[in-house]
Amino acid sequence: MAFGIQRIRVSTSGEMLESTANAYLAWIGEQAILIDAGYADSARDIIDVANSLGVTITDICLTHYHPDHSLGAPGVARQFSCPIHCHPADRVDLEKLYESAIPKEILWQPMVCSDLIPDSSIRLGDTSLRILHTPGHTHGHIALLHEPSGILFSGDTVIPGGTVWIGPPDGHLRTYLNTLDTLMDVPCTRIYPGHGDLVAEPAPLILAMKTRRLFREQQILNLIRNHARSVDDLVDLLYTDTVPKDLRWVAVKTVEGHIGKLLEENRIELESRLHADHPKYRCS
Repeated sequence: MAFGIQRIRVSTSGEMLESTANAYLAWIGEQAILIDAGYADSARDIIDVANSLGVTITDICLTHYHPDHSLGAPGVARQFSCPIHCHPADRVDLEKLYESAIPKEILWQPMVCSDLIPDSSIRLGDTSLRILHTPGHTHGHIALLHEPSGILFSGDTVIPGGTVWIGPPDGHLRTYLNTLDTLMDVPCTRIYPGHGDLVAEPAPLILAMKTRRLFREQQILNLIRNHARSVDDLVDLLYTDTVPKDLRWVAVKTVEGHIGKLLEENRIELESRLHADHPKYRCS
């Protein structure tokens, strides 16, 4: 039987960093897997698409726990009595998110299976999707590879038209760059990302995303080399008049991610510990 994919563009009117995202139905015959599940108000749209295709969702696979990809899963799981799968490193955060954001009457037990580990796979009819651990955006981020077609469901690791947010405590920049290097060796011909349109040429985009991160890193190093800087100093200099006040925290976390990497590599150091709340950094 043919392997089919249906992208479901989901959106929300709630306050989210990203107001639109992608969920995917991958199916063979009448059996389907849902890859990512959008926002809390996305469940109805996903169920309607599944019904229109005449498929039954047997499993939900989350690339990571962030709310724009996971909050729709409990409603879909309740409708189809199917499990929700994630990587073990994201399970605790996912369950905390559900406990705080999902009404108890929608939660379905047993719900979360933390069984998406590297080089495992999830069956779909006579084929399977291989699980790749792609940490960096979150510690338990995964991608799913359909090897016969070369299709990679990348979640938020590789997305077109922008950069991936890598900020503590979820994100780890050096790990993320290593993940991009690993993906360059994965035999994928197309990427179905967590946001945006299908990527027909994965390698140039992956390289561009790495190059952009390293460019930002060099900018930060240059600014610190000339004068000791705090994170707030760097945000003001790098994002002058480009980041709305309500999104400044995103820029702060992004810079903190770069600072963490540079500290780990001993390329910068604390200038002084006297001001613990606003430390400044200098080149080592």
